[in-house]
Amino acid sequence: LERGKQCTLLDIHILTGRTHQLRVHCAHCRGLGNPIVGDRLYGQPSQRLMLHASRLAFEGFDFRDEPDDDVFPASAESRTSR
Repeated sequence: LERGKQCTLLDIHILTGRTHQLRVHCAHCRGLGNPIVGDRLYGQPSQRLMLHASRLAFEGFDFRDEPDDDVFPASAESRTSR
């Protein structure tokens, strides 16, 4: 969706909900080949794991949020221009 100076904002939809599915597919050479920032198991340690959800949906519930403006400032600009 958007490329930052040191990271990229992705739109990923989980199909199976298996443990570590996103982390493995991002890090594996046959997947994206780029681990999630801060992933101690599949990538390089950092202050924290930079894996965030902008939407979580369960039967009868739907929660939404926006990306962090300090990480992806262009996202904030596009939201304010709508």
